[in-house]
Amino acid sequence: MAITACKDCKTGISTDAKNCPQCGASNAKAYRGVRLGGLVYLAIIATAFYWIWGLMTPDSHGQTLTSTEVGDSWPFTVDEIELLCEGPPPMALAKVDGKIYALSGSARSKAQERGWLDGQVITKPRAEMPEMKMDYSFVVSRAQALCGA
Repeated sequence: MAITACKDCKTGISTDAKNCPQCGASNAKAYRGVRLGGLVYLAIIATAFYWIWGLMTPDSHGQTLTSTEVGDSWPFTVDEIELLCEGPPPMALAKVDGKIYALSGSARSKAQERGWLDGQVITKPRAEMPEMKMDYSFVVSRAQALCGA
């Protein structure tokens, strides 16, 4: 506990006193620790939100895959996808026009709670059996390899 002069009446008051006992003026030095504590508290909250956001957002260090690169076995209705992986367990994802599509079984099981679309939506039908979608397991393997990178 230190003594300081009141900013209004210049009477000696404790730095712990919220107001001057002589004139009632507020003592800014008494609030310094409270303000610093508030800033530290806000920094902790901001860091926690940033960390949680990072957990919920897939890593954007993906790999682009195109239909020209793959050729006739290209299984998607779009010409280009960005492969992403989130995990563990490794969940294969495709990003197309800002939308994220779940490709692997583990990703599809979490799709609804994470707000992802089902990869089957952008998958072409098989030529020999139009009622079934094309196999894209090679794409899932490439995406899941990104989790190990």
